[in-house]
Amino acid sequence: TNVHIDWTAIQSDQWSDKITLNMSNPNTLTDFVFTADFTDSNLLRYADQGVILNLEDYIDNNMPNLQKVFEQYPEYRTMCTDSDGHIWALPWIEQLGSEKTAIQTIGNMSFINTKWLNFLGLSMPTTVDEFEQVLMAFRDNAASLKAEYGIDGDIIPMSLHRQQRRSGPQHPHQWLWRRL
Repeated sequence: TNVHIDWTAIQSDQWSDKITLNMSNPNTLTDFVFTADFTDSNLLRYADQGVILNLEDYIDNNMPNLQKVFEQYPEYRTMCTDSDGHIWALPWIEQLGSEKTAIQTIGNMSFINTKWLNFLGLSMPTTVDEFEQVLMAFRDNAASLKAEYGIDGDIIPMSLHRQQRRSGPQHPHQWLWRRL
């Protein structure tokens, strides 16, 4: 695509100072800030300084999907519009699923490789004990799974991921660990 991006990761304990310094100088501004956690007063201050763009024309002219959401749910547009009618930041809008299937729960849901279950003739576990048995079956049949699915690396029966955001390391919800 001929697109090159220089990413700058900022440690959470330095975030506030570095983003404030960055936003104070229009000559050294970054092109994009993700998960800035700017307050409304930050956004209005940066708007007054001219260091962030007014987005409503971009939304109306270049973002048809967001525009449709705003038309269907005008309260979303209102939530991110200032008192002068300007939009300075894109909103987080939940439009994918609800309750247990909402997109923000995906990181907290368990996933299981049903191909492995089927290959080993196992049923979907419905209890913790059944889940433990499935994990042990994955472990004990690693060679067969590797051969069947062309896996070069190790078979890891269970892995955990917790998104690490600006707030720093996350505790894994007090999971209890037991070596199988």
